[in-house]
Amino acid sequence: MWDRSLKDPESGVAGRAWGAPISVYVEGFKVQRGSGDHSLIEPSAIGRFITLYDEPSTAGATIDDLGLHEGADLNETLAGDLRPDSRMRTAAYGRWLLVDFGPDTKWSWGSIVSQKFPAVNYKLKVYYLAVGKWTFTKEEHEEWEDREADERRYGWFAPWINLWDGLAKALGMANPFRMFGPWAGFVAFIAFVLILFGLVYLILTVTLSRF
Repeated sequence: MWDRSLKDPESGVAGRAWGAPISVYVEGFKVQRGSGDHSLIEPSAIGRFITLYDEPSTAGATIDDLGLHEGADLNETLAGDLRPDSRMRTAAYGRWLLVDFGPDTKWSWGSIVSQKFPAVNYKLKVYYLAVGKWTFTKEEHEEWEDREADERRYGWFAPWINLWDGLAKALGMANPFRMFGPWAGFVAFIAFVLILFGLVYLILTVTLSRF
């Protein structure tokens, strides 16, 4: 117990409690089916501890090597500082290395035929050090679902979805046909045919109206 976190019975002034994540353990790791050939990410070994840092750049000192042990006098450690150790932060950062992680793209005749976007799911156990007197309130439980890999097949209609990608990019907007997933290329082709027939019909209508 950290005495300074308790409320003074005479003044009624409370001290400050302190807490920080000190270690993260990889309890589960799974590359989802259909992720393709580019789904290599580290760490990937179950049972490994992830080194924590106090800066996003991972340039800061680690905070998971505090050397705390049973029976340690935390009040002595806290002399002149509300934190037990200068390396402790309420927020910690880990490092993941994307060794070979990205879309797996298949090409044919200069066009994208299919793409696989990888998904990796981690199960992490976080060890959190709480110093002082704490009151924890249970929050509403949130169900977490595994994220699935995204696979898109364009087939022989791939050039048409790529054509609309270029037009959408030129107009500064997202390609609306992407929402159709595996059918995006086919829908893009149908849309092009309808627009072409519409233009031909409009030209013929205007031309014949002059006679």
